[in-house]
Amino acid sequence: MAVVSSLSTAVETLRRNPVLFVAGAVVALLNAAVAGGQMLSSGPARVAWSFGTFAVQLASLVFVAGAYGMVAEAFDGTPRLGTILSEGKANFADVLAATLLLVVAAVAVFVVAMVVGVIGLVVVISSEGGDLSPVILALGLGATYLLALLPMFFLQFYLPAVVVSDESPADSLKRSYRLVRRNLLSTLGFDAVLAVVTVVGSLPVILLYARHAGSLATGTATQTTYPLAGLSPEVVVPYLAATAVLGTVTGTFFYVYQVAFYRECLSETDDEVADTSAVGA
Repeated sequence: MAVVSSLSTAVETLRRNPVLFVAGAVVALLNAAVAGGQMLSSGPARVAWSFGTFAVQLASLVFVAGAYGMVAEAFDGTPRLGTILSEGKANFADVLAATLLLVVAAVAVFVVAMVVGVIGLVVVISSEGGDLSPVILALGLGATYLLALLPMFFLQFYLPAVVVSDESPADSLKRSYRLVRRNLLSTLGFDAVLAVVTVVGSLPVILLYARHAGSLATGTATQTTYPLAGLSPEVVVPYLAATAVLGTVTGTFFYVYQVAFYRECLSETDDEVADTSAVGA
């Protein structure tokens, strides 16, 4: 099964090429810098940091694309540190365009899901004479949420398609959709593995929220749109250090595992197409 075999491939690739963690570390440090700025800033400084956050996140796409380039290079030979910038700059425009297309698709489906959900809710309330079971409400909200997540599920491999397969932004989304559609169960297993990895990588922020919950409830924390804003450096610095370390490990694993899974599913799909063509001939 692609989930297990690609997991084994990812672990072995990381063991043979520890330099890949450098690419993951760069992205993790950028993310930590963004989180740190959000937590340490308050008032007018927070407004200014919002613009800085956008710039940092935009620049991080270069290093994300470069990380995928290094991973692809590791599967074909020996990865080079220079690949982070060379592949990042070469694929930045396509990665940005593909990401924007994904956002547009996700927003469009979310709007449709909300409209369908509201209409369904009105119909159910009308048929029930104004009484609505909590179970039905929960099922309706769950179905709406799952529908809104469909673009993210089917299009999740657009970045490997851009960097590894050199697809255009639009074609990368199409390739991801076809790959997931033909490997539906394997993709669900892949996402289950990544869910565990994501929880591990999120432990610092989970613990920080849990620790900060008391001050939020009593109103002693700085009240802003970001609940962890205005924290002291003594609280933020250890959190950022843990986030950077865990983010390096889990982020690098994510890139390698996703590319390994993508390549294996792509290979199996191409083999099926070739077999079908041979039978047809």
